[in-house]
Parts: sequence; structure tokens; C-alpha cells
Amino acid sequence: MKKGCFIKLIVVLTILTAAVLYFVQNYFDRLILLPGKKILKSTLIENWDTNLKHVYDTPEKDSLKVLVNNFLMQIDLTDSLDETMIENFAVEFSRAIKDSLITNKEYNKLKNIITVEEDERSKKN
Repeated sequence: MKKGCFIKLIVVLTILTAAVLYFVQNYFDRLILLPGKKILKSTLIENWDTNLKHVYDTPEKDSLKVLVNNFLMQIDLTDSLDETMIENFAVEFSRAIKDSLITNKEYNKLKNIITVEEDERSKKN
């Protein structure tokens, strides 16, 4: 490869790398996070009944659906969720649906996990 071609290649790659980094740093939220969160929210909400059809229809199941739906709708782009909260919620949720019945006690545990997270986020703002 000639020296001139190599130098042109390095210059072009440097410019492309800088352009990609610029877009990632400045437009990542709008280009990737916002559509991703919208897809996640819609998928969870639409597939709720399909994925939890083995769980008996109780007022707690309906209340949990509303609670999760409201929580997902309140999440903004700038919100960063605590990983331990997500893990705790997932563990308690799987325990709650394991026996095909969501009791009032299980619902209150799940509600407390989410409300504690909302309280912490409001204190940060």
C-alpha cells in the first residue's frame, strides 16, 4: 500500500470515528434509549395477560398490573433504575406468581419495592 493511500485511510477512519462518537455522546438517548424504552413498555403491557394467564384473576393481579404500568409510564430518559431494586422486584414477582395466586401480602411487598424506588428518585430530583 502506498504512503498516500495509507494516510488518506487513517484520516477518513479518524473522521468517521469522531462522527460516530459525537452522535453516540449527544444523541444516544433520543436515538436508542427512547425507542428501546417504548418497545419494552409496550411489550410488557401487551403481553401481560399472555404471560400471566396461569395466574388466577384476582384483584391483586389487576392492582399489580396497574402498579407496574404506572411505574413504567413514569420512567423518564434520565432516570437510572437501581439494579438491586430490579433484582428484588424480579425475585419477589417470580415468587408471587409461582403458585398461580398473588396474595395481598405478596402484592404489598411488590408495591413497597416500587414505591421505595419512586421515593428515592424523587429525593434525588
